[in-house]
Amino acid sequence: ALLVHALTADPALLLPATVDRLHQDYRASAMPATAALVSELREKGVAAVVSGAGPTVLALSAPPDGFEVGRDWQVWRLPIDVSGARVARGRLGHAERDPVAAGRKS
Repeated sequence: ALLVHALTADPALLLPATVDRLHQDYRASAMPATAALVSELREKGVAAVVSGAGPTVLALSAPPDGFEVGRDWQVWRLPIDVSGARVARGRLGHAERDPVAAGRKS
């Protein structure tokens, strides 16, 4: 709930809203470089998290001053989609027409 509020109304709360209390600590030994990067970014006040199963890092900020991207890291500045979700008309694929084909029970 705090993350939704931070993303929509109060970006100053992004750092506390992105604290992962469930997964990142126990998985850090499996990806030490990723964990070190997330830790370094968070120490500098950047709301950074491991994205997905890793080793991708999501930082909800511009890189802080003095931060140098290592040879094994890339920074992608992504545009923000301000138009929101859109519904497009189209043909349904077989999985949508037949839930059993998609592995779901009808």
